[in-house]
Amino acid sequence: MAADMSTIPSPLEDPDAIRKQGNEFYRAGNLAEAVNLYRCAIELAPSEATPLSNLSAALFELGDYQQCYESCQGALALRTEESCLLLLDTKKAAAAADLIVAFKDKTQLERCIEGYEDSVSHWPDSRAAHTKIVMELPRYKCMVETVPEYYVLGHDTPTSLYDKSLLESGRDTISMMFGGIGDARHLHMTLGDIHDQENRASGRRPKSFHFTIVDIKAAAIACDLLVLLMFDELADSEADRSKAERSNMVQCTLVYTYLAAIMPRRLHNVLQEHIARAIAAMKGEGALPTFLDVNDVYRADILRVLVEWQNEVLPEYPVPRIRQAVTQECEATAQHFRAISPPNDDSSVAGCKKETAFHRKTGIMALPAPYCAHYEAGICDSFQNFDPSNSSDELIETAIRSADSGWATNPTQFDLEWQHDKANKGELNLLSDLLAFAEHLVQSGLKPRNPRGFHDYTGRWVVRMALALRELRPRITIEACVGDITTVQEQRRYGMLGSRRTIGHKDVKESDEATSDASPSFESGPGMTLYPVAYDRIHLSNVPDYIGGSLTSYVFALPAMYPGPASYITSNCLRNTSRWKSAAAFDNEYVGLNTPPDIAKAFQVRIARRVDNPMSMFDRMLGPIRMPGMYPMDGYHKWHHQPISSALADLTPRKSVRTWLHRLFLKLAIPMTKHDVQDNQLVFSPLNLNMMFRVCIHLHNTGYPAHWLSEILEHLLSGSVVTSARPPRTEPLTIGEVNADMSPMAQSVAPFAAEMITLASIWRTALPFGVLSEHIPSIASVRRYQVPFQVVHEGAGDIPTFALVFYDANMLPANSMLRPFLQDDELADRSRHASAVREKGLHVVTTWDWDRKGKQATFWLRQDVVAQMQRPAQKWAVAVWRTDAWRAQSKPEPVTKICDVGGWLYGE
Repeated sequence: MAADMSTIPSPLEDPDAIRKQGNEFYRAGNLAEAVNLYRCAIELAPSEATPLSNLSAALFELGDYQQCYESCQGALALRTEESCLLLLDTKKAAAAADLIVAFKDKTQLERCIEGYEDSVSHWPDSRAAHTKIVMELPRYKCMVETVPEYYVLGHDTPTSLYDKSLLESGRDTISMMFGGIGDARHLHMTLGDIHDQENRASGRRPKSFHFTIVDIKAAAIACDLLVLLMFDELADSEADRSKAERSNMVQCTLVYTYLAAIMPRRLHNVLQEHIARAIAAMKGEGALPTFLDVNDVYRADILRVLVEWQNEVLPEYPVPRIRQAVTQECEATAQHFRAISPPNDDSSVAGCKKETAFHRKTGIMALPAPYCAHYEAGICDSFQNFDPSNSSDELIETAIRSADSGWATNPTQFDLEWQHDKANKGELNLLSDLLAFAEHLVQSGLKPRNPRGFHDYTGRWVVRMALALRELRPRITIEACVGDITTVQEQRRYGMLGSRRTIGHKDVKESDEATSDASPSFESGPGMTLYPVAYDRIHLSNVPDYIGGSLTSYVFALPAMYPGPASYITSNCLRNTSRWKSAAAFDNEYVGLNTPPDIAKAFQVRIARRVDNPMSMFDRMLGPIRMPGMYPMDGYHKWHHQPISSALADLTPRKSVRTWLHRLFLKLAIPMTKHDVQDNQLVFSPLNLNMMFRVCIHLHNTGYPAHWLSEILEHLLSGSVVTSARPPRTEPLTIGEVNADMSPMAQSVAPFAAEMITLASIWRTALPFGVLSEHIPSIASVRRYQVPFQVVHEGAGDIPTFALVFYDANMLPANSMLRPFLQDDELADRSRHASAVREKGLHVVTTWDWDRKGKQATFWLRQDVVAQMQRPAQKWAVAVWRTDAWRAQSKPEPVTKICDVGGWLYGE
C-alpha cells in the first residue's frame, strides 16, 4: 500500500488521529509509513504512552529490536499504572522480545528467559559454541560405508576460471576456490590461461592470485601436490639445457602419474623421489615450494596416504593384476562405444590410433621415441612393430611379460582406506580410456599441430603448465585443504580454517558475508601470507549432486562470493542429469523454491545462463543420440552473489517464508520414498536437520526479522505445525506440487521433536537471533551416547541416507515401512494406532556418526528422552533405518545397550 502524502494530517491536527491513521497503515502492512505517523504523533504528544507503544509494535515487526526496546522503555516510563512487564527485568524483556507474543503468562516467559540465561552461562562465547558445532556436528546423514570413493581422474573438459573481467575488480589479489578439485585439471588450465593472457596484455600491473583447492579425499590432494611438485621441477629445468635428460624423465613421470595405472620402473623411481620429498614436508622435515601451503590440520591425512604410496600399495596390487584389470575395462569401454556409435566410426584422436589399440590389448600406455627409452626393450620393440589392424599374439605376449616383470604399479591410483572399506574390496576402478583426456585437451584449445602420438597432446599441456608456473610462482598461493567442501567453506567463513583467524574479528552473531571489495581476509600463522575470506570464483564441479544440490551452494558457497557480475559459483550435474528438465526443476527439488525472484529474495543469488563445454562426459556416453538442450543441467551454470534490499517490503512475505521453511523441513525429515536405491540416477537427500538452523542463520543475515524465524523454529520444536506445506509426494519434487495451493492443516512432527530440541539447545547461543522456548532444555542435559549393533546390512551403504530410529517395540513392528508413521497429511495413516505411534512411539535422529569397523553409532540427545526410553517398564529398541526406501538396515537393539559417554559441553 503506497503512502498518499495528501492524506497524512498536518502537525497541527489531532495526534490521536495521526496515531490512528498510523494504525491503518500498520494493519495494511505498510510499516514504514506507520512508523513515520507514530513518530509524528509522539512529537505532538510527547507525554502520551500510546503512540510510543504503537511505535514499538511497528518497529518490532520491522525487526528493529533495539529501537523497539527503547520505545517500550519510553512507553513504560510514561505509564502510571502497574504493568506486569514492570515485574520483569527490562534487559530480560528485551531478550525475550522475539517471542513475547507467544507466551500466555509471565511465569512461562520467565522460564524461557531462565533457560536462555542458563545456556549463556555454559556458553558465554558464541564464537566458541559455533566453532564446536562446525568442527564436530555432522552435516549429513550417515553412510554405512563411511569412506568416500576415490575418483582418480576427472570427466570434465579442462576449463579456465580466469578472464579479463577479473582485472576490473580493483583488488590486488584475485581469489578462486576449487571444490572437489580431483585431478586439478581446471586449476592447471586456469594457471595456463592467466599466463597466456598476461603475455598478450600490456600496461597492466600484474595481479596476485590465491587458489584454495579442496577435496574430501586426502589421496586426491596428495596426488595434486605430487603433480605440482613435478611441475615445479620442470619449471626450473625447462630453462636449463643441462637438465634436459632429467626434464624428459620428470615430464614422462608426470604423465604416467596422472594417467596410467602402471608405469616404467625408472619413472616410478622418480615418482618415489617426489613422494619422499612430500613426506618430509608433511612431517616438517622439509619445505614445500613457497607457492604451496598445506596447513598443519590437514597434514596427517595427507601423510598417511603418501606413506601408503611409498610402502604398501605395490605388494597388495602387483602389476599383472592391475594390467589385467585395465585391459578388461578397456574392452568394456570399447563395447559400450561400439553399441552407441556407427559401425565404421573411428573415435581415436588424430595420431593416437596405434597407442590406443596397444593400450587396449596390453594395458600398457606406450609412448613413441624418444620417450620409449625409459622402457624395457621388449616393450619398445613390441610397440614399434605393433600393427593395430594385424597384431601378433607373440608380440603382445612379449610386451606383457616385460611389463609384468619390469614395470611398477602407479600407487597414486589407489586409496587403501577406500579399497579396504568398500563392500566389494576386490573391485578395481582404474583408468581405461586414455583418449578421453586427449579429447578434453583438444576441446580446451590445446590441440597440437600434426600430432604423431599421445605425447604430443600431453606434452603441450605439461610444457604450458610448467612455463606458467615458472612465471607465476612469485605471486600465487595454492592452499590445499582436505575435507567436505561445505565444512571447509564454513570454517573459512567463521575464521576456523586451520590456524587462521579473521582480521578485525566480528562476533559470529554478525554477518561476515562478502558485501564489498573491502571484505576481510584471514590472517595466517607466522611467516604465512594473508588469505581471503571472499572469492572471485568458486568451481564446484558436480559435487552438489552428492551434498544437497543448490541448497548447499546457496548456504555455504554463495556467502563466500564477492558481489557483482564478474564473480560467480559454477557447477554442473553429472550424477542424475536426465532427471532435470530445467534449472528451476533442480532448485525446486533441493530448495523448495523455483522462480528466480523467490530464490533471489531468499539467498541473494542470480543465475546466469548455462555454459556448455564442447563435449561433456555425458555427451560422450550418449554419443549420437544426444540432442542439444536435451539435458539442461549437464552443462555448467553460473550463480552470482547479488545482495538485495533488506527492507521488509522487498523481502518474501512472512506467510510465504513460513510455508517454505515448513516445506523444507518436511523435505529434509521425510524424503519421498525411493524404491530403486541403487539406480545411478538416484537423487540424494543427504542433509540432516542441522540444515534448518543454517538456513535460518542465512535468512537472518539477509535481513529477515528474528521473530519470524524464532516462531517457525518454536513451532517445529513443539512437535506440531499448522501449514499448507506437505511432505513430498513426488520424486524429484515437481514444480506443480510446490506451487499447488493447499489448505493449512495441523500436522504432527513429533517423531523429530527430540532431535530438533536437542539441536536447538546446541545451536542456541551460536544463533544470531534469540529462540526463547520452554521446549529447549539446558545445554548441560544434552549428552553424547553410543550404541553397538550386531548386524548392519551393507546394501547401498555408500549413500548418505541413514538415520537412527528409536521406537516402542510394543507399538511398532521391527520391519515396518516407516514413512506412513512419519507423515501426517491427507495421505497418511491417521488411524488411532498410527497417531499414537507418531506422537509417543517414535524418535528419529538424523545427526549421528557411524564407526563401521566397531559397528557403533554415536549420537546426541536430551538426557530425559533416553532415560524415559530406558525405564524398566518400557520396551524401546533402536535400529539403523534408510530414509530413501524407509526400511530397516540393521537388526534392532534394545535401548538398554545405549551408553552415556559424556556431555556436549567440553569437559563433561
